[in-house]
Order: sequence, then structure tokens, then C-alpha cells
Amino acid sequence: MSTRVALLGVWTPQRVKRWGLERLFAVVATAFGVPVPEPETGRLAQFAAFTRGQAERALRGGNRDAQRLLYSGALTLGRELRRRAGAGSVRARLRLARIAYRSIGVDFREEAGRFVIDRCYFAQCCPAPVCALMSALDRGLIAGISGGRPIFHERVSGCECCRGWLETTR
Repeated sequence: MSTRVALLGVWTPQRVKRWGLERLFAVVATAFGVPVPEPETGRLAQFAAFTRGQAERALRGGNRDAQRLLYSGALTLGRELRRRAGAGSVRARLRLARIAYRSIGVDFREEAGRFVIDRCYFAQCCPAPVCALMSALDRGLIAGISGGRPIFHERVSGCECCRGWLETTR
């Protein structure tokens, strides 16, 4: 496993967490065609409210490009995270996904090609339609980090956790 990934698993510096969250803000803002809001205290809560508001607006207005743009932006971010962390092996990539999600309040774990999200910071504030739209962000980020294709078959909204599997190419 990559030394960087192993170290991040033990301790993830605040500046690294902030960098990742700001990149997520940029992906979401770009997908919805709006500027990134100025930072406030409680940036993760601000991100959740911003994301929910933009997703609800898109759902009302029929923004058909949002899912595609969320996916492609998150895919690029995931690939950048994988490259910066030097996560070459599938094991290191999945560990990196867990670290990335943990830094935004999401408990992501992988077991034998399947993944489970037991706790999600965003589940409490995002209704099912918002979650369905924003799942493009998850799919892109996991795909970019892992190099595989995540397939969700349960989501936190309306069920106790998210579950799925990862189709990998190597």
C-alpha cells in the first residue's frame, strides 16, 4: 500500500480535508452553473445546505446536465486524489476512498468487492430525490478513486444504509 495512503489513514491533516471539501464545492458549483459560496463557519454544513439547495433547484427546473456534470467533475477529482496519494493497488484505492469519505462524515467501507455506507452526514438533510441526483457525485468520486464502477443497490434515504458493489477492471 502507498505510504501516503497509510499515513492519511492514521491522520488526515485539516488542510487536506479543507482542500478536498473545497474541490467538492467547485464540482457541485460547476455542475449547477453557480459560483462557490464564500466560506462560513461550519463549511461541511454549508456544503450540505448548498448542495441540497442547488439539487432541489435543478430538480424543479429540469436540469438534465447536472448528473452528467456531477459525475464527470467527481471522476476527475477522484482520479486526482488517487494520483496525489499514489494509490496504485486496488486495496490502496479503496482505503483512500474510505479516508476521503470519512473526512466528510461518511462511513464508507469495502468488503470483498462490496461496499457499505453505514452512516452518512448528508442523509439527515437530503430527501430521497436530492440523494438520487447527488448520487452521481458519489459514483464519480468512487469511480475516480477506485478505477472501477460503483453500482448502488440501496441508498440511505429510505433505508438504513447504502450498499453496492464495485466492478473493477483490474
